[in-house]
Amino acid sequence: MSDPIAVAGADDNPPPTGDTRFTLGLITDVLAVLDAHGYVRGGPAATGAAVGTLARLVADYEGTAAQHAEDGEQ
Repeated sequence: MSDPIAVAGADDNPPPTGDTRFTLGLITDVLAVLDAHGYVRGGPAATGAAVGTLARLVADYEGTAAQHAEDGEQ
């Protein structure tokens, strides 16, 4: 397994989705799956962008993305 992700202030900030299931554990699990499938992790900016994309993915997966858009969230 590769090194854990390093995101500045990751332990200080609430999950970006406001969802308590969206944890550092979920993020590292998903990134580990990508690593296992041969994807090469970029730098901190790329990893941060991937975390934002993951937050949007879980909202899409549960069908809550449209509700967030209606509420004016990004």
